[in-house]
Amino acid sequence: MNLCIPDSRAKNSSSWLLMLMTMLLVSVVLAEGLGLNDKIINWVGKKYGMEAKQRAENWRSLLETQLTLEKDKLTRVNNFFNEIPYRDDFENWDNKDYWATPIEMIGVN
Repeated sequence: MNLCIPDSRAKNSSSWLLMLMTMLLVSVVLAEGLGLNDKIINWVGKKYGMEAKQRAENWRSLLETQLTLEKDKLTRVNNFFNEIPYRDDFENWDNKDYWATPIEMIGVN
């Protein structure tokens, strides 16, 4: 029997993907619970700039969309967050392992 053991890059990719999916789900739950209101969106604009404000507005629109099929919801959420480029924690936060909030992630990218 031949076992295929992934190299460290594959393991890191799997870990990164799992972390990203977890963040996506948590961010949707948090955003729905918090209500992404105008005050928060304006704050994002002041702190991170107009592009970040637009991303926050797009996120709110996504959360307000009433989709009935879970697959449709997942596709929309994935498409939204896939637009945000990956940047290393050290590059963004001067920290090796920083867990940004969804607002921070939308703001700095």
